[in-house]
Amino acid sequence: MAQAEVNAATDQPRPSIDETVIMLYYRDLGPAAAFYGDALGLEAVYESASAQLFRLTPTTVVGIVREGEQAYHPVREENAVMLSIVTADVDAWFERLRERGDIEILKPVANSPDNPIRAFLVADPGGYTVEFFSWLDEQP
Repeated sequence: MAQAEVNAATDQPRPSIDETVIMLYYRDLGPAAAFYGDALGLEAVYESASAQLFRLTPTTVVGIVREGEQAYHPVREENAVMLSIVTADVDAWFERLRERGDIEILKPVANSPDNPIRAFLVADPGGYTVEFFSWLDEQP
């Protein structure tokens, strides 16, 4: 078992964090499921009528949630959330998604002038920005 970090203010151990799930909200799950499952090739690990989960890494999952009475958030016309995916092969991801022809490329692959990354941006079917990037220098 990993040693828990200690909160300096209280001298109490911080409870563990085992996994990260990012929830994104949609009116229709079909296009979002096709994007995350088919276009990105992520493994579907859970599915119900109102939500689906796709594995990004062993400890990170992206969830798609259908808008409705049971959903915590409504769908917004403009989303200020960006899902950033770190990969060693950003150029291969760019070619894979560009070649499909059905993915909106928001920003082509390039090195950032401000940060030590090589990245590109796409829009998912709900208008969320998905960034793919690789570190050019040692990551923080």
